Amino acid sequence: AQAGYDSNEVLALSEKTLLALNTAELDATQATEDMVAVMAQWGLMTGTATEQAENYGNIIDKINKVADNFPTTSEDILDALKKTSSAFNLAGASIDETIATIVAAETASQRGGKVIGTALSNIVQQLKAEKKLDLAEELGLNFFKDAKKTEFRPIMEIFQEMSTRMQSLKDQGKESSVEMQNLLEMFTVF
Repeated sequence: AQAGYDSNEVLALSEKTLLALNTAELDATQATEDMVAVMAQWGLMTGTATEQAENYGNIIDKINKVADNFPTTSEDILDALKKTSSAFNLAGASIDETIATIVAAETASQRGGKVIGTALSNIVQQLKAEKKLDLAEELGLNFFKDAKKTEFRPIMEIFQEMSTRMQSLKDQGKESSVEMQNLLEMFTVF
């Protein structure tokens, strides 16, 4: 009510909060403040209260379904989303791609959501650092959309290119090669 919502809007938002509390097994702070923070980073706090409630419900559904089907928890996904959403959104990833990356990193590293969120956010930021850009150029990786190198490609395309190169080196039995070590250096956060 203090935020200017009418009674129907408050009910719609409250319903989604209760959904988060019950199905996604989040506590009250996670279901409200943390979800609002994630939604704000994705620009989903605009529009009517009904649209906001729908966006909220969609994100909770995604988090809950992923937590039900993979070795993670809703809390870990939300913790990581709080730390990664801004960086991944600015880097051209979708929220679905961000959740998938979080779960893949969490599964591979056996680390929790806060650690994964910090690491992935740092990786995205580091890939734009001059040292990493120089290393990428030496490796023949293309991080830019344009020849003038003013606009980055979406982060998932960059990750895919790096993954493809790493897999190719593994297939050739070159896991210990200098090229593989240089590729791994791009992810020094881990």
